[in-house]
Amino acid sequence: MKLLFCHRSIRKGGIATGLKQRLNYLSENTNYEIHVLSELSNNPETIKQFDTKIKFHVLDIQHLTNKKRIPILGYFRLIEEVKKEYQKFIDDMQPDFITGFGYGYNQEIIPYIKTSAIKVIELRGSYASRKNLNKKTDYIDFFKKDLRNLHNKYHYSIMLTQEDLEDRTYLKNKKLQINNSFKKVDDIKPFAERENIIIAVGTLTQNKNFIDLIKAAKLIKESLNNWKIHIYGEGVEDKFLNQKIKEYNLENIIELKGFKNNLHDSFNNSKILVSTSLSEGMPRNLLEAFSYKTPIISYNCKCGPKEIIRNGINGYLIDFNVNQLADRIVELVSNPDQLRVFSSNTWIDKEKFDFENTMKQWVDFYEQVAQDKTNSINT
Repeated sequence: MKLLFCHRSIRKGGIATGLKQRLNYLSENTNYEIHVLSELSNNPETIKQFDTKIKFHVLDIQHLTNKKRIPILGYFRLIEEVKKEYQKFIDDMQPDFITGFGYGYNQEIIPYIKTSAIKVIELRGSYASRKNLNKKTDYIDFFKKDLRNLHNKYHYSIMLTQEDLEDRTYLKNKKLQINNSFKKVDDIKPFAERENIIIAVGTLTQNKNFIDLIKAAKLIKESLNNWKIHIYGEGVEDKFLNQKIKEYNLENIIELKGFKNNLHDSFNNSKILVSTSLSEGMPRNLLEAFSYKTPIISYNCKCGPKEIIRNGINGYLIDFNVNQLADRIVELVSNPDQLRVFSSNTWIDKEKFDFENTMKQWVDFYEQVAQDKTNSINT
């Protein structure tokens, strides 16, 4: 079986990590031939982490996107030119499955590619939180095809959470939910031996909303005397967040640690993870925290946190409220017994998020769909 995954570019972060873990598993445990097609160049360090049997291809359409074009008409000519590049590649490869991710031109193009392959789109974000599917933000958006109609031209739509699946009532094709997962960590540091560190992980963007964590720390500075807050990630808000840390005199408490490929030591030495995201798909950092038996305080955003955290049992789900966030942080940093109880309960739902179980769902999906297609051809 030949699987083709189409993406704008394989860079860094949670999406790339999830794809890497899944494709490496499939490459090592099945006889599938796996290909990844990117529209633009990939991050070399990220690609090194994939199994060597996985084949990477770059469509290299930068010469097309860099052309000066007439507004509106030029965009549609660009799409046609990129589509020709996709069509030629797929004609040569003849995959059995083509998967798009809703990033880049692929989501607009794959539905119109002539092929016998099964077309799958993986919708990673929260539909309810991304009203841009209905809101026109640029003049060209008024002329683009509605993404909801494009999604329905795929044979299958796959969501990360049950909540997002239920929100996408517009989908008329076959749809299912397969969540992110975590691998059990064997060398977990005993909770009592960890430092008093609160960890936060994600790209430094407005959506991750780290400013709320900084504002909360400002309110409870005295309660954090023997605690540190480490924020891991990089992004456009780096300078802004650093300025706020200095403005609030929090340099001795909060540190922006930058991006790290491997956060094993960081998770393994922390006692709390805080998530202040405005929206998510199914946040991998929450699952990673639980894999290290680290309790979580998270905004109850769409989608994912409520399907991962059991409120008051292994963490807290809270409103989008800085004061409430500050109160919950104080409650846990001042109550080590409560922290230990939460830590001991982090694996309550480990079967649901178990890596092997989730990978089996993917294998079953590919095998069943391929078998159904064969049966329909033979009847």
